[in-house]
Amino acid sequence: MPALAMHLLTHNLSHKCAVCGKAFSRPWLLQGHMRSHTGEKPFGCAHCGKAFADRSNLRAHMQTHSAFKHYACARCNKSFALKSYLNKHYESSCLKDPVLGALPLNPTSPPMGHDSRLLLRT
Repeated sequence: MPALAMHLLTHNLSHKCAVCGKAFSRPWLLQGHMRSHTGEKPFGCAHCGKAFADRSNLRAHMQTHSAFKHYACARCNKSFALKSYLNKHYESSCLKDPVLGALPLNPTSPPMGHDSRLLLRT
């Protein structure tokens, strides 16, 4: 099927959620959405047992079991496998810690991720 024809199908939102009314172009998109209502999490991690409603979230989670932690906190040097985990760290702990929060950013620690220095929010 040509690309334009495939794209046009995305405008046909014929698969509608019976719970909230949200509509989808594909039945599997509706099926995934329904898990947000049911709480079903069929994709489980073989390493730790944590379960996810979406396969892509399991794939991202699997990186946390890797030895490679590419994103380092510029303040405390704690490292994370996922950029989103580093962002959560900044928002919830390191910058709000009364001791660490008073410390300047660590200028001697090299950034582990190619852009991890840019992730600090003030």
